[in-house]
Amino acid sequence: VVGVSISKAAPDFTVDGVSVLVGDTVTISPVLVIGDDNPSFSFVSSDVSVAGVGESTGVVTGEGSGSAFVTVTLAESANYNALSKDVSVSVDKKDLVISAADVVMTYGEDKALTATFMYGNESVVVPVAISVDGVVQDNMTSVGGQITLDDLNTWNAGNYTVTLSVNTNEYRGNKGVGVSISKAVPDFTVDGVSVL
Repeated sequence: VVGVSISKAAPDFTVDGVSVLVGDTVTISPVLVIGDDNPSFSFVSSDVSVAGVGESTGVVTGEGSGSAFVTVTLAESANYNALSKDVSVSVDKKDLVISAADVVMTYGEDKALTATFMYGNESVVVPVAISVDGVVQDNMTSVGGQITLDDLNTWNAGNYTVTLSVNTNEYRGNKGVGVSISKAVPDFTVDGVSVL
């Protein structure tokens, strides 16, 4: 009687890193090079606050900007050992389109600066930091994807740069808008006087 011992073979697969935007999904798709015809893969994220992943599907969801890795494991089978590989995942914020026109007015005139915040074709509700000439003046939340600064009639004559900044977990964007306020023309009346 002769004993025969056959050890399991080493499998192999390839897998590429992926990039995704916060809130979007992408699928990690390993490609079997050596192994059983019906491989079983599992997926585990190193940081679920950056990238969540379906344990059996490989569908990655961008949760927060940053980098993480997903461990892809090919399960052990009757003829092949298990094999794990790490794949990089990069998650980035979505770039907002901020639209606003420069404002030219005369001191005291009733004008406003209006800005809209869009991602694709959708209006976005986001917190907005408002700076005037580099100094943070206010924080507002866009309503229906829009903010309005309607107090320009209280600003002094001069030239200003208003910067609208968004930096959330999901979105980012900056827009500089010029506000030019010219001096108003004063007016006064004088009553006539009588001299005896």
